[in-house]
Amino acid sequence: MVKKSSVGIEKIRWQVFPRNRTASDHQVAVLKVFQDLYGQIGTPHNRLQSNEVLAEVRLPLTEMGYEIEGPRARVERPVLFGESGKKDKSYNVDGWHETSGTILEVEAGQAVENNRFAIDILKACSIQGAQNLIMAIPANYHPDRLKNSGKPPKKEFDSVVLTLDAIYSAARVQLPLDSVLVIGY
Repeated sequence: MVKKSSVGIEKIRWQVFPRNRTASDHQVAVLKVFQDLYGQIGTPHNRLQSNEVLAEVRLPLTEMGYEIEGPRARVERPVLFGESGKKDKSYNVDGWHETSGTILEVEAGQAVENNRFAIDILKACSIQGAQNLIMAIPANYHPDRLKNSGKPPKKEFDSVVLTLDAIYSAARVQLPLDSVLVIGY
């Protein structure tokens, strides 16, 4: 079910972890970018691939100071350093905001089925300087991108939020991040 405001405009969904805080000013600005572009990226009526969603949000996020992955540009973040400070291990991310230490990952289909969201969390936890993670996940992913099979959309956002809620509530794992923001578009 897509959330609607009181005036009938479809809205993104979002949740911040840990749940004892709400979105920071920086996160609110990122949420506004996704909300403003909901008509172009919102699911299930749009069935874009992750790079297509990233292309839609690239300009406004770049204007906010993000370095965003592009067709010919990778955003590489260091994990391990070796002799003479040479990078031994690094990860490519969809976006990086230096000032806030925020990693941005945009997923499309199969964020849950292929555990892409879990990989995004683990990568963000190991990247040097990462303080926050923003994951944009389809609220309603339709696996049949080109044909209408009659199958209902998968609730990717709900699945990711439920998993993160279990991780944070169980308190058995302490993530080295100040916050994780999940955006359901």
